[in-house]
Amino acid sequence: TSDETDDVIYNFRINPADGTLSQVASFAQAGGSDPYRLRATPDGRCLYVVNRDADNIRIFKVDPISGALTNQGTTNATDTGSNLNDPVDIKPNPSGRYVYVGESTGTRVISYQVGDSCSITPVASLTTPLSPHKLAVDPLGRYMYASSPSTAQVFEIALANSGSLTLLGTALLPGSMPNASYGMVDPNGASFYVPDSNNNLVYKYAIDDGTACSGTAGRLCSPVSVPVTGKSTTSLSISRSIE
Repeated sequence: TSDETDDVIYNFRINPADGTLSQVASFAQAGGSDPYRLRATPDGRCLYVVNRDADNIRIFKVDPISGALTNQGTTNATDTGSNLNDPVDIKPNPSGRYVYVGESTGTRVISYQVGDSCSITPVASLTTPLSPHKLAVDPLGRYMYASSPSTAQVFEIALANSGSLTLLGTALLPGSMPNASYGMVDPNGASFYVPDSNNNLVYKYAIDDGTACSGTAGRLCSPVSVPVTGKSTTSLSISRSIE
């Protein structure tokens, strides 16, 4: 877990018997780093932390036995030679070969290839109109959906085995002044769900398989909304047991 105020990463062990947590270690970064999001690769051997204010990615190797973290340094490189600009989300590809980073005040999604020592090398980027920073990756590794709260858009992106990114199109959240928050793709890769934090709704978009609404695989079909009791719905989680 990350502490944005104190710039510390905390490492916990989960007791498999009852699910309780015990702290293993912590890693203090330089002040003002703002560790905003962290994600591990599917095999659990690498951990990446996007530092929003420092405009970089912290890299850790994870000990498979103890869970201890070994700092591998940071990077702020992109494939275009310019530095990261306000990175706020990072998601791994299901294969663990790539991680994807979204910029908040920037306009890019950047693709990084994961090396044997957890190093990451930028291999591609995709420029969007604005702020594609809330990322959801298809569990089958085919598509990614980047939500832009400031524009109420969801950018539909095709993922290639080479790490390249292709913009398929853009889906708009309907309604009055919607705000696209952190979405998810269901485990079967059939639907994309995204909360609208301004209107307390969750939208369900069917993912086109190439024969449905748009005729293009990976595009999002017209959404169905579900109201949520509360004041600001900003995130969601999906059970792995969906049939």
